[in-house]
Amino acid sequence: MPRGLTSAQIENILYDDNVTELGDSDLSEEDDEDDSDYIQSDRGSDDENESESASPHSSKKRKRDGGESGLVVGASSLSASQPLHDLASQAHTPSTSQAQHQTINADADVQWEWRDGHDFLPTDFQFDLHGRGIPHGLVHDGSTESEYFRLFFTEDIMAHIVKESNKFHGFMIAGKILHPHSRFLQWQDTDVKEMYSFLALVMLMGLTPRENYKEYWSTDPLLRQPIFSKIMSVNRFIALLQALHFQDNTQPTDDDKMRKIRPIFDYICHSFKSSFKPFQNLVIDESLVLWRGNLHFRQYIPSKRHRFGLKLFVLCDCETGFILDMILYTGARTNIKENKKLGISGSVVSTMLESYLGQGHILFVDNWYTSPTLLHYLHERMTGACGTVKPNRKFMAKFPIGLQKGDVVHKQANNILAVKWKDKRDVHLLTSVQEPKLQTSENIDHSTKTFIDKPECVIVYNQNMRLVDKSDSMMSSVECSRKTMKWYKKMFFHLIDCAVLNAHILYQVKTGEKPTLYDFTREYIPPTAAKKNAQKPCHVCRTTTLRPKQRKDTRFMCVPCDTALCLDPCFEVYHTLKIY
Repeated sequence: MPRGLTSAQIENILYDDNVTELGDSDLSEEDDEDDSDYIQSDRGSDDENESESASPHSSKKRKRDGGESGLVVGASSLSASQPLHDLASQAHTPSTSQAQHQTINADADVQWEWRDGHDFLPTDFQFDLHGRGIPHGLVHDGSTESEYFRLFFTEDIMAHIVKESNKFHGFMIAGKILHPHSRFLQWQDTDVKEMYSFLALVMLMGLTPRENYKEYWSTDPLLRQPIFSKIMSVNRFIALLQALHFQDNTQPTDDDKMRKIRPIFDYICHSFKSSFKPFQNLVIDESLVLWRGNLHFRQYIPSKRHRFGLKLFVLCDCETGFILDMILYTGARTNIKENKKLGISGSVVSTMLESYLGQGHILFVDNWYTSPTLLHYLHERMTGACGTVKPNRKFMAKFPIGLQKGDVVHKQANNILAVKWKDKRDVHLLTSVQEPKLQTSENIDHSTKTFIDKPECVIVYNQNMRLVDKSDSMMSSVECSRKTMKWYKKMFFHLIDCAVLNAHILYQVKTGEKPTLYDFTREYIPPTAAKKNAQKPCHVCRTTTLRPKQRKDTRFMCVPCDTALCLDPCFEVYHTLKIY
């Protein structure tokens, strides 16, 4: 126990997740051993969940959940954010008292008096289904796959990328001494049409993985992809990739860690919100974009497929899987609005749900977010919630220990139902929308050969909580992300993947067709058009035995022979000499 703390101070300590810092001010989460992101009681494994924040290079710390956990939040912009004070908290074991009433004063307005919950009646949140889905007039029945994609990557945002990329190329060569034949000197400013072609090639690379970029332009019959060379040369592609930029480097810098990608990230997220009106059930979970480079807000989450990377908080519609919003975790300057009563995890929820409160939505979250305070906050704003919860959360009900497998205990307070269910492990949940009853699940108990009865909230939670991981799994089959030295380019490629996924979902909702994401992405690739001033390597210059071989491009060719040739002297040499 920390020295110098009074009993009253100890009582008010907020218990939250173990935190591991890969860099300064980084915050990661760790699942309690009793609960997991979604309940896996019937998967045949008794292994405890791995910590989502363990790191061999850092020490574990306890953080308070009352808004003072080392994560700086801001109501409007990151530059206006003020740091909060770190305050360590001490691990706490819940009381094993079986008293029917447990009263804890949260503040002057809310008292948490937990009592038996067998007669709990959830609030029936009225939800208007009218107008849900795609806004009227956004797309029409004959819209093509590329038109769905361009709802997000519009010509306006592409014009911004073109402008900053052209400007950045000049920034790269400014003050440098270049070889006369340097490719940097051969640069020609790009335009919106060429940038769309560039994105098409990037997406096509996700469908046909190769070891490196140049293999897509290989002439090897086993690797050859003719469409790439028809759209643009490999040198032009690499030049565009090097110059790809999203923010003016000449502008004064600020404390925003996302300034390199901020204009694109905010624009894409806004276009996601405006392109779809979600149905009733929503889910918030974490997603991890692979990144193993040196970055102070890189996260380590062993339960994710990539383990190391850039962490995103993702809000999804449960019925379709449509990505509604994202927040990139950037350490102490993460762009969330502070709510000291809810703490950091609750502030993430309140920020992402800000435009959806008061409409009767139901939110599903895991135990990093769930707390009695958060569910009460949402209930007061006509929003239901359900999620696993850590038993040592502040104001959490105290349950008896030693339950037998299949036993369920319910307690209620302030329109919230707390559930403890014993399966292979103790599972704790909070809900404001489910009744305290059991339902027969689809899982079979192999010892008794009967279907397993589970609490209703457990079944509904499992049905809705997998959406973010499912989206990650779908994108992994066509992801266009490639190795790059710049983290913000990796994030840009991930935004392309998210836009393709959302475009695919909108296409399914609008047309009723069910193409796979792979087929949808392939249909997006635009037809190749003849390049302006197209060139091919001269056949004689490349294969001659009478002089040194060289690659020399030419705009001329012999049509009957279907052979590219320099006008002089190779054209004559090719048609008059056997050995050239």
